[in-house]
Amino acid sequence: MPDRPAATLVDRLRRIARPDDPRPDSELLGEFIARRDAAAFEQIVRRHGPMVLGVCRRVTGNHADADDAFQAAFLVLVHKARAVAPGRLLGPWLYGVAYRTAMKARSTAARRRTREAPLPDELCAGETGDDRNELVDRLDREIQRLPERYRAAVVLCELQGLSYREAALRLGLKEGTLAGRLSRARNLLARRLRLRGLDVAAVPLAAAVVADSLTASVPRPLLRSTVQAATGGRVSAPVTALTHGVMTNMLLTKLRPASALLVIGVLVAFAATGYRGEAAPDKPGGGKPTPAKAEGEKPFDESLADPILFHPRVWLELKLSAEQRDEIDRLLDADEVRHSELMKEMVKANQGGNPQAAAALRARTLMQIAKLPKETAAKIQTTVLKPEQARRLRQITLQGKGPDAFLRDDVRTALRYTSEQQKALADQVEDAWNRIRTGGIDTAAETYTAAMTKLLDGLSKEQQKAWEELTGKSFSMPEIVVRKMLNQHAGTVGGFAPAPGGGFPGAIPPPAPPKR
Repeated sequence: MPDRPAATLVDRLRRIARPDDPRPDSELLGEFIARRDAAAFEQIVRRHGPMVLGVCRRVTGNHADADDAFQAAFLVLVHKARAVAPGRLLGPWLYGVAYRTAMKARSTAARRRTREAPLPDELCAGETGDDRNELVDRLDREIQRLPERYRAAVVLCELQGLSYREAALRLGLKEGTLAGRLSRARNLLARRLRLRGLDVAAVPLAAAVVADSLTASVPRPLLRSTVQAATGGRVSAPVTALTHGVMTNMLLTKLRPASALLVIGVLVAFAATGYRGEAAPDKPGGGKPTPAKAEGEKPFDESLADPILFHPRVWLELKLSAEQRDEIDRLLDADEVRHSELMKEMVKANQGGNPQAAAALRARTLMQIAKLPKETAAKIQTTVLKPEQARRLRQITLQGKGPDAFLRDDVRTALRYTSEQQKALADQVEDAWNRIRTGGIDTAAETYTAAMTKLLDGLSKEQQKAWEELTGKSFSMPEIVVRKMLNQHAGTVGGFAPAPGGGFPGAIPPPAPPKR
């Protein structure tokens, strides 16, 4: 199959701009991991730098910000080199990292401009009505949203300028299959852009939009400073902040499915025990504790290993190191692999022709899948975090139990409720959850804070002091975490009663109908 003209032109220009290196990305990356080989990393930057720099310039619209994002994207690769899955193409992976980094750099620059309060004429000078700029900005967003098989074809052929033959070889596909994927990707992108009011034909994107960035070369000073930073050289504060922010966001992206699975698992467990008529699970903290690792060491409380608390604000509070983030990535990768294996077993059982056996296996597999995030959270606390970090995370997690924390056995023991408090406690806790759920005009996080404050106000000074010793300093719960807490509580108690007027958590209750 002949190559398209745009790809041939770009390919020729690329070969003029840089010499070919026969070693594959995996070998270069392996050399860098093993020996911190600067020459190997420089080849990676030379090979993928033009594509990364093009993304950064298109998204940021500013060469200084683009250079910072460029360096940060490759520093993320330095930290994540071991986590890049074997056999995974480095180009598409770097494209995704570069886009995230450039978006973060752009938002940081926007906040900086807001603080500097530019004059109105400066604002006008910065605005542009260029349709091409709007198209380029939207195009990168839509490429990010493509399914991976289509995105890889677009990145290799359109953004890196590889021929069909080279791209098909890297993807392990026939040229005809690659051509079909690329054609579907172009049509999908064109359709999505038209929905955004941008009339674009399904033509080669390199020729239509980003041909200039395809042949861009990385300035020598930028190339040299990036390689030096990757091998232990000086890194500027903005680049360090960008790198840290992107790595934290990547970690959160991995953890979101785990949090969702945990909530689903709670609902599955409730449905299963309700159907079989079994007793409900023990209250948090009421089961048998995990044996202590060493004599005199406090046993690990698995009820305080909760993946819904994995949030950037929590990571910042814990001050995770780059090595700790890498190890968490490794544990999450293992979690994903195990999840895929369990799903395959379930699909295989469904095809076995025995509906009853398949149903039993499906129930067991769903329970195993639901346990995976909790088990990973426990491993993170016991094997990755330092003792003081794990202690702080347990304190935040106890706060994250919301009003239910006051029903835990360990909290009851520490606070020593009076008989009057014991009688009223369950109703007060449920009333607090209902206030968080309905919300009024406040956000769920605001009503959570108000509800917890009201519960604490009902305690004596000694009880409040005991609570502070258990939970440490107060942690401001993010809105998304409070929402997950509501879902988790609903799954544990069997669901909330319908909100007034069929509302939803955080909704404003409608006014009562007039009396007749």
